[in-house]
Amino acid sequence: MRGLVKGAVAVALGMMLSAPAVRAQGAEFALGGGLGIPLGSFDDASKMGWHGLAAVSFVPNGSPVGIQFDGQYQQYKVDGTGDLKNRLLIGTGNIVYKFKTSEESRFRPYLIGGGGVYNLKTTGNVTPGTLFEGGVTKF
Repeated sequence: MRGLVKGAVAVALGMMLSAPAVRAQGAEFALGGGLGIPLGSFDDASKMGWHGLAAVSFVPNGSPVGIQFDGQYQQYKVDGTGDLKNRLLIGTGNIVYKFKTSEESRFRPYLIGGGGVYNLKTTGNVTPGTLFEGGVTKF
C-alpha cells in the first residue's frame, strides 16, 4: 500500500510540474482530496473517512467540447468491532462542455456527463487472525 501511495504522489508531482507546458496544448490537470462523510444507509455502517481525486481534461483550442478522465480513492472505517475498512475505487470518463468566458474571469462554468466504473471492497480483520475480504464492481 505504501508503494501505491508513493507512486501516486510521484505521478501527481510530475503532473503538476508539467502542467504549464501541457495546458498550452489544451490539457488541464486537477488534484483534490478531503474528508469523506458517509450519508444515507452507508452512514449506518461506516465512520467518517477520506478521499483523493486526480483528473485530466482535454479541450482542443477553439472548441468548447472536450473529454475528462478522473479517478478517486476513498476509504472509510467500518463501524463496530475489528479493523474493517470500506475502500472505493472510482474511474470515470466524461464529455465536457465549457461555456465561453473572458480570459480575466475566474468564473468558468461547464457541463459534464459520462459514465464510470465503481469498485467497493471491504477488507480487514473481523477479530485478530480472521481476515475478511469481499467486494463488488459496477458500471
